[in-house]
Amino acid sequence: MAMVPCPECKNTISNKAKACPQCGFDMAKHIKAKNARGGCLLVIVLVVLAVLLIDKKTNIHPAEDAVYATLEKGQSIGKTDLGALFGGMAVVAENGVWWVKDGTVFAVNGIASKLSKGVASSPPSVDYAAAKAAVAGTPPAMPPHLPIAWNAVGPALKKALAEAKMPLQETSYIMWQVPVKSLETLSPTIELQETGGFVTQLMAYGEIGKGEAFNRPALAALMATMVVAVPSQEEVMPLFEQLMGGLTKENNTVTVVAQGMQFTLEKAKTDKNKVYLTLTIVPQPK
Repeated sequence: MAMVPCPECKNTISNKAKACPQCGFDMAKHIKAKNARGGCLLVIVLVVLAVLLIDKKTNIHPAEDAVYATLEKGQSIGKTDLGALFGGMAVVAENGVWWVKDGTVFAVNGIASKLSKGVASSPPSVDYAAAKAAVAGTPPAMPPHLPIAWNAVGPALKKALAEAKMPLQETSYIMWQVPVKSLETLSPTIELQETGGFVTQLMAYGEIGKGEAFNRPALAALMATMVVAVPSQEEVMPLFEQLMGGLTKENNTVTVVAQGMQFTLEKAKTDKNKVYLTLTIVPQPK
């Protein structure tokens, strides 16, 4: 038993007393109300702590969250730094670098590929140096580009050439060839340049034959490249004919601007009387 002062008259009484013997103050009711206030305070404290813990757990950038979702169970990447890069977000950790664009996670380096199995590699321009520059606040600039994603070129070429009954061989992420049987003829080649996952230049080149005789694989490569670049397929053939028709014995270069792009077709002849065509497609100069 402990002695406590009466809240009303300050007379010292037992903490077990139901009422103050001097003034009649209801101690039982007072103690019950006091305990209720203490319980409410405890609940408020617990709620505040819960909110703080939830905020701490969820106060991460969506790009980080996307990367964490690709990690295998038990994997940790340590502290991360973020930086805007080519319309996406670079996520640089102590043991891996990722690039997140439109909710899709790409592995920038080999460590990231091992930690995030099944994740595609980033485009060539999104490398470790670009990611570190983004984190430092000095990301590389995004140049003018064609409305084509770099990883859409291969499938589009394959489809276009399949319709022409031509095979397509991928030699790298950014280069393809149309195989030819003759050892004396170079395989027509299609290649691209990209920045931030968008194509900044498409190029196709190949030998069209001797003395202006047409080589079907080379022309197919040129046409397939046009199909990839030009959104309106009905305009591909008229545009291609315009380019081809502009080449003459006196004029070896033809440039046409259409649909926000610049198309340049160049003809070159070797000392063995072989004729080569090069088609270059870039954004329309401003």
